[in-house]
Amino acid sequence: TTTISTLGPNEVEIIKNEVLMGSRFYLTSFESIPGAALFRNTNKDGNHQHDNNNTAMVFADIQERLDKVGLGEKVQLFLLPDPEDISESGPRRTTTMGARYNADPSTETPIGLKPVILALPKALSPDESKLKKSWIYNFGIGLCYPLAAMSTFIYSFSVNALNPNFFSAVVHNRDLTVLYSCIPLILGVIAVQTVHEAAHYLVARRRKIKIGPPVPIPSLHIASFPFFGCITPLKSFPHNRAALLDFALSGPLSALAVSLGFVFGGIFLTSRASALDIARFPVIPVANMKSSFLLGSILSYLLPKTMMLPLAQPIPMHPLFVVGTSGLLSSALNLLPIFRLDGGRACFAAMGQRQGAIISVFTILWLVSLIISGASSILLSWTVLISLLQLRIEIPCRDECTEVDGKRIWLWLASFVLSMSILIPFP
Repeated sequence: TTTISTLGPNEVEIIKNEVLMGSRFYLTSFESIPGAALFRNTNKDGNHQHDNNNTAMVFADIQERLDKVGLGEKVQLFLLPDPEDISESGPRRTTTMGARYNADPSTETPIGLKPVILALPKALSPDESKLKKSWIYNFGIGLCYPLAAMSTFIYSFSVNALNPNFFSAVVHNRDLTVLYSCIPLILGVIAVQTVHEAAHYLVARRRKIKIGPPVPIPSLHIASFPFFGCITPLKSFPHNRAALLDFALSGPLSALAVSLGFVFGGIFLTSRASALDIARFPVIPVANMKSSFLLGSILSYLLPKTMMLPLAQPIPMHPLFVVGTSGLLSSALNLLPIFRLDGGRACFAAMGQRQGAIISVFTILWLVSLIISGASSILLSWTVLISLLQLRIEIPCRDECTEVDGKRIWLWLASFVLSMSILIPFP
C-alpha cells in the first residue's frame, strides 16, 4: 500500500507536466498503472548523432528537475531501452536521446521510440534482505560461513598431507603440532578473498552503490580447491553501466593481481629455499600446474624442469605459490560472463541486458560441453553451484542507455581473455 501511494496519478501528472515538459526528452506518449509509469519520447533535434555524454546530461537534467519539484525522495527514474521499440530494416542513425531516424537526411520522421523513462516508487529496491525468507533459506545462508571455513581448512590439510613428512607426523607419530603448517595457506586464501571484497566495497562506496554482506560459497571439491569466493548482493540500483562495470571488475582484478604476485613470489622463494625448508612445503601434483595455460606458461619460463615431470609427480612448492594458484582459479571462475557473477555483471554493463543474457547462456553451454568432454571436476562443481545460486538476470542500472566507454570495454575483454588463459589447460 505504501509503495502504490508514493506514485499515484498526481505524481504522474507532475512528472509529465513539470519534469519532462521543457526538457530535451520530448514526450509523445505515456502509460501508467498504480505504482509505475512509462514515458516515451522522440527527439526533435534530428541533426545530432547519438552521444553518450549528451544522453547522460539529458537524464541528469531530468533528475534535477525531479528534485526541484519535490519528488526526488518519493520517485526514482530509469532510462531504459523501449521494450516495444519498432525495429525496421535499413541503415539508421540515432539521436541524442536515442530516437531512430531514416538514414536519408532529408527525411526526419522518427520511426522508433528509444529510450523510455520508467518511473517507480523510491521504496522499490533490489535489497532482498527486506523480503521475508523461510528459515531454511536463512539457515542455508548461515551455514555457508562455517562450510567455507571447513573447506578451506580441508584444502590446506590436503595439500600438506601430500608431503611425506607431514603425513608421517600426523598418521604415524600422532603429532598434531604439524597442523600449524596449514595456517599460512588458510590465512593466504582469506587474504586474497579479503582483497577481492575490499575492492568491491571501495568502488561501491565511490560509486554510491549499496551492497550487502558477502556470502562465501564453499567448495564441493575440497581436496583441490578451498572455496569459490563470495556472493556480494546489490542493495541499490547502480547509477549507470559504467558504475556497474567498475564495481564488478574491481574485485576479481584486484584478487588476480595479488594472486599473480603470490605465484611469482612463491616461485622465487621455492627456487631459493633450502632442503630443510622444502621438506616442510605443501605439495601439489604437476597436473595441477598444467591445468592452467597461464600458470603453465609462467612455470615453463621460470621453472622449466618442473613442467617436464610426469603429471602425477608431486612437487613441493612454497605456500605463497599454492595460495596464488587457488586465487587465480577463483578469480577466473568469477570473471566468466554468466548472469550475476562478477564477469556476468561486467558483461551486462559492457554489452547491455539483451546481449549480456545471450552471452551468459552461451557461456553456460560452453561449460556444459567441457564437462561432457571430461574437463576438470572443479568446473562441474562450479556449474552446479551457479545454476542453483546465480542464474538470474542482473538488476538494471538507473541509466541503461548511456553506453560504456571504449576503455572499459577493452578492460572487460582483457579480463575475459585473462580468465580464459587461466581456465584453459596448458598443452
